[in-house]
Amino acid sequence: MRIRVRAATFLFACLMLCTEVAAGDHVETRPGKWSVGMVAGNMTKNRANDLLRPGEYDFADNYFAGVLVAYDRQIGDSKWSLGAEFQLNLHFGNQQFLEFVLPATIRYRPELSFLPALESLGLGLGLSHTTEVPKVEVEVRGESARTLVYWLAESAFSVGNSGDELFLRIHHRSDAFGLLDPDSGSNAFAIGWRRSF
Repeated sequence: MRIRVRAATFLFACLMLCTEVAAGDHVETRPGKWSVGMVAGNMTKNRANDLLRPGEYDFADNYFAGVLVAYDRQIGDSKWSLGAEFQLNLHFGNQQFLEFVLPATIRYRPELSFLPALESLGLGLGLSHTTEVPKVEVEVRGESARTLVYWLAESAFSVGNSGDELFLRIHHRSDAFGLLDPDSGSNAFAIGWRRSF
């Protein structure tokens, strides 16, 4: 119970900090940007820490494809921005169901990059809700739930001069260290495209 209270307090504090930074009087923010995009991924049977071992990926017969709408707002003249995203994903393969995802996001846009065309590095934290309990999570962890905590880790790359971006992403669902019941989760590798306007 203490772990759940601490995890909930930590998540709430992070969201409040982001809100304070975005809305504070001392920080001048520029107009935000909307974007739309598409994403597709392959679920794995790996736990999150296993994703750091490239030769040991165990891909599942479960895939997803979806659409996303996002809003992103730069913090003053910094290289950081805050935003939010909504995803609607169709899972298919071993099981077919819909997934609704709503994370808050933070992005860093470097001026100079060690990777050609690197546009941004991003993290997101929110909730994922599915229309059915994912079988791949039950198979790997023994049980699961339709609603779990969601996070993403992303690298985005510019494509040409159009302002389009290609992104690579880890798509993660979990109980957030006991914040939710049951102890379950899943990971996927995803690729996507988005256009700002």
